[in-house]
Amino acid sequence: MNFTRILSVANKEWRELTRDRVYLALAFVLPTMMMLLFGYSMSQDVEHVKLAVLDLDKTSASREYLANFTNGKYFTFVKDLTSMDEAENLLRAAKVKVVVVVPERFQQRLNQGMPADVQTLVEGTITLSVRTIRGYVDAVNGAASEDLQTKYFARRFQLSPDRAADMMQPMRVQVRYLYNEEVKSIWMMAPDLVLMIIMWAMPILMSLSVVREKETGSIYNINASTITRAEFMAGKLVPIVGICVANSLVLWAIAVFYFHAPFRGNPFLFLAAMVLYVIGALSLGLLASVFLRTQQSALMVMIILGAIIGTRYSGMFIPLAEMDASSQFVAHLFPAAYFNSVVEGSFLKGASWQELRPDFLALLIYPFISLSLGHFLFHKVSKR
Repeated sequence: MNFTRILSVANKEWRELTRDRVYLALAFVLPTMMMLLFGYSMSQDVEHVKLAVLDLDKTSASREYLANFTNGKYFTFVKDLTSMDEAENLLRAAKVKVVVVVPERFQQRLNQGMPADVQTLVEGTITLSVRTIRGYVDAVNGAASEDLQTKYFARRFQLSPDRAADMMQPMRVQVRYLYNEEVKSIWMMAPDLVLMIIMWAMPILMSLSVVREKETGSIYNINASTITRAEFMAGKLVPIVGICVANSLVLWAIAVFYFHAPFRGNPFLFLAAMVLYVIGALSLGLLASVFLRTQQSALMVMIILGAIIGTRYSGMFIPLAEMDASSQFVAHLFPAAYFNSVVEGSFLKGASWQELRPDFLALLIYPFISLSLGHFLFHKVSKR
């Protein structure tokens, strides 16, 4: 293998890259822009839900009950309503997500030891957030009911509030969240976006680079020259690997310093895994480019392979252990499935080399297999 010829191809590739503004933007601007846009839009945290109340009782008990909804960060009070028609109009216009209706005689029924029904209306067009909001409402109502029961029990038997609470709940469950202590979705999503954007953008760069040679006809110069297939592929890979690794470091920095996702692993181990993942993703684009003839087809095929199939089966959305056998087989055809374990282990869990070794070795083997297959198939195409 002649390194001078490899550098010549790499230099030619770099000059073509910097000369094409669209390709340049795709290489340097698109990944960062996608990271910022998806980082905000894919957050699954449901907070500051717009809340309106219809208090038909207007007593101290009803006001105390409704205050439980606005004492935290989950609900934001919008308006005090006067009728059910107004509540329905606000919900229909999506100006509020939740309306709490406190009926008449609310305080009277509680003072008499009778149950008091409270109606909660939730705008249910988006089912994912609706389930979360329902959980918030149940939690607030449960806490308010427990507080009322504790106060009644304390008055009835002349006990202190703490003693009454202990007797009301002789067994308590204490839940401790590991690795994501604050249960922030961005702590999970930001690292996963590093994986996803690499799988989306990087193979497209590689496939367009090779297919452009075919589309312009310059591939015939390569076929007629003394340069070997391996030298041509290496020359194509070198500048794009450098660009993609630089982009990956920027994405990592955005996840850690902008979205404040914790990074608890070994930075050198993660960097090595990220470089292998980049090469694996690029080798996928190189392999696909062997069969393609136009840049439009390359773009469409890589969007389907990388953006849809690759990330869908990466374990980001559905853990690999929960997939069926056929889905797991498809997942392991893409490097994202292996890198996902490294991302989760490095960012949130602080996993060691021993824990990440199987996935790291898979990332090491993956480029070797895919590049070898691309080298073999490229030889067949060049002979046509």
